Amino acid sequence: MLDAVTVAVSTAMERSGPPAGLMSHLVKPVGDGFVISDVWRSAQDFDPFGADVLQPALAAAGLVVGDPVVSPVWSFARP
Repeated sequence: MLDAVTVAVSTAMERSGPPAGLMSHLVKPVGDGFVISDVWRSAQDFDPFGADVLQPALAAAGLVVGDPVVSPVWSFARP
């Protein structure tokens, strides 16, 4: 199921490039599912990508999706 989501998201990014505001992306297994952790410049940057790409891909894969948890990040470093 996660593979189908990865293909859908990758295809969207091939068409239009990485979504504006995406700074970091991580997927980690948890129990029988997984957690997606992204760092975005703002919640407003995430909203169009979440609504237009991510939510439809997750639904098409038949995944049960919890409500996104949005919290501020006070520090973010890249090498």
